Amino acid sequence: SAVLLGKRPEIIRIAAESSENLLLEKTLIQKIGNDQERYVDGFLRFGLIDRALVELEKRQEYMTDWILRRTIKKLEQTEFFRTSLNFSVKLFRKYIPDIEIGDFYSTFPQNYYDLIKNIDLGKVPLSVFYALVREESYFDSKIVSHAGAIGLTQLMPATAADEARRMKIETPYDLNDPATNLLIGSHHLTRVAQRLDQNITKALLAYN
Repeated sequence: SAVLLGKRPEIIRIAAESSENLLLEKTLIQKIGNDQERYVDGFLRFGLIDRALVELEKRQEYMTDWILRRTIKKLEQTEFFRTSLNFSVKLFRKYIPDIEIGDFYSTFPQNYYDLIKNIDLGKVPLSVFYALVREESYFDSKIVSHAGAIGLTQLMPATAADEARRMKIETPYDLNDPATNLLIGSHHLTRVAQRLDQNITKALLAYN
């Protein structure tokens, strides 16, 4: 009745102003977010990945899943595999169990497929070898652990030397080279699996 009479009691006025303020705030935040996304996306489009990551880190609160997925794809294309996987895991955890198929493939990728597809893994499933590489190194070919394990399959130098001798690989070899590391690491895993009667769980536990 107060509204019909053209009057706005205090409680209605406060509620209305509060609602208007919230709507304005939401609109402003959305606009700021869109501007921030366009800013970061500009660096991605011009291939300035390092700068895009810096700006993305500064503006995380404004970034939507769209820009994160676009960043992940760009990182995968430019072989920033470890960083792309870090972003993918965040999205994956956020949307379980309603994960998008694209997020699934980004979280459990098949990087270095052209190198791995021709490797003889014996009875070790390809998926198991991919899982090992993912967990050991996050597909970072340059990574070195505190214990001294090197590269994609996280080989200790002594283990790699033993496998290289068995495979008749001439020295010197580079464990930071993806092809070399994957070849020696796969040979080590298959040999351990054979020794343990193809018990994959035990082979993975005994891998390093």
